[in-house]
Amino acid sequence: MMERDIGVPVIETCAALTWEIQHRLHIREPRDGIGMLMRELPKPR
Repeated sequence: MMERDIGVPVIETCAALTWEIQHRLHIREPRDGIGMLMRELPKPR
């Protein structure tokens, strides 16, 4: 996984869109194995 290899978060378009949809619909279902964004589901700043 690129995040692990380079040590910084990498935001892929599909994951970002999925995060945005979950956030807008007030759904919190973290997913492991598809990146830090979907694993941690941080709140927007």
